[in-house]
Amino acid sequence: MEVTAACQELASTATVVEFGEFKKQLREWIDLRLDHGTMLGYQDPLRDALTADGSKLFVFGEAEAGPAVADLEWPTVENVAVLLGRIAEKVIEGTESAQGARITRVVVKETHVNAAEWCP
Repeated sequence: MEVTAACQELASTATVVEFGEFKKQLREWIDLRLDHGTMLGYQDPLRDALTADGSKLFVFGEAEAGPAVADLEWPTVENVAVLLGRIAEKVIEGTESAQGARITRVVVKETHVNAAEWCP
């Protein structure tokens, strides 16, 4: 995954965003919800069986997973890029950054030849 942040003018520290804290918070969100788990759509027939088995799941299209994913029905690489872009936007809001700093691009690489790009 690659995330690009931009702003019109740099902060007094000559940065767009404090990347150390930004990366820490974004990685923490990913580690807690996605890493070493399974991503499924809400209507996936395996959801109930994997839930009963105690598997770590992140369910797309499920309101309980949060508003960032409720309208994304399936974990396509495109939807993963949208989800991570939305999460990155929330993280940048709470991180030391230049005024008006925003996420402008997220790339998620599925394989060495397949990727999706989200530009809000």
